[in-house]
Amino acid sequence: MKFTVFAASGFILTFVGIKLFLGWLHKKEIFDIPNERSSHQNPTPVGGGIVIASVSLALFFLYLNYSGGEIYWSYFIGALIVALISWLDDLRSVPVLVRFLCHSIAAVLIIQSFNLSDVLYLPLIGNITLGFLKYIFWFLWIVWMINAYNFMDGIDGIAGIQGLIAAVFWFITAIYFENDLIGVFSVILAASNLAFLVFNWQPAKIFMGDVGSAFLGYTFAVFPLFFSPGSNTNEGIKFLPFIGILFVWLFFFDTVRTFLLRLIQGEPFWKAHRRHIYQQFVIKGYPHQFVSLLYGIIALIICIAAVSCFYKNLIGEIFLLIIIAAVSSLLQIASIYTKSKNTLT
Repeated sequence: MKFTVFAASGFILTFVGIKLFLGWLHKKEIFDIPNERSSHQNPTPVGGGIVIASVSLALFFLYLNYSGGEIYWSYFIGALIVALISWLDDLRSVPVLVRFLCHSIAAVLIIQSFNLSDVLYLPLIGNITLGFLKYIFWFLWIVWMINAYNFMDGIDGIAGIQGLIAAVFWFITAIYFENDLIGVFSVILAASNLAFLVFNWQPAKIFMGDVGSAFLGYTFAVFPLFFSPGSNTNEGIKFLPFIGILFVWLFFFDTVRTFLLRLIQGEPFWKAHRRHIYQQFVIKGYPHQFVSLLYGIIALIICIAAVSCFYKNLIGEIFLLIIIAAVSSLLQIASIYTKSKNTLT
């Protein structure tokens, strides 16, 4: 019952919030103005993700108080820092170093307050003892995902679909591990992303903006830590850091691939570009709906395969790695060899 109530609340509040916020954005003329690197052609209101962040954080905080659960103050403070600096960046450009400093503070808050396991489990490899490297691993992971989600929010619907799918599978994970707190937060995020998609589907009436994408990247990066290894005897819980990557795999893979490609070719990796795989499809004339749905379908396949990690099984792990390698390679190949729609007869 509580999941239904909070899911409905998340959807309704986000839907109404976006409707009201749209009017304010138009009045203040806060638009994303297209340039030569943009994937859209018309000025569009930006910053709708502030509604997703506000609704999700408020409802999660309300439930934690109602249920008497632990208040994750470091997460809430970090989320507010990330959302605030990202909202300022939506309004006016904030220097890269200032944004990185804020992202780093948010990551450090998490690292110093959550129970970080010394062990990282990888399929077919087993347990890897990280020791002190666990702090570096989590710092890089959190900061990377904040920015990766932001980089991938470049066409209508793609960030919302990823957010919806990842949240749904975190809900499944929370139910499996009997974690009602995270189950509630997951359905709130899923419902909020679904409501946002109503306005963000091509042609988008509003963009998520840095404030929404950075918040979602930060939240999904932290999610594995909400499941404390010390409080759960289920063996599958050690898979959660790896599963956390898989739930946002295409965003992780596309950004790492693009970063390495630009680094090899000597391009300034911090500057805007159009080298992501999804951008290549759009450049070739494929509509945003097609590309966003393609990413969503692949994300769904990977997430379904990922939950097999809950049941420690060698065949399942091999199958999972084959799926990841196959879909990632096929997506890369398709982006290179698919012909432009303008040349198709």
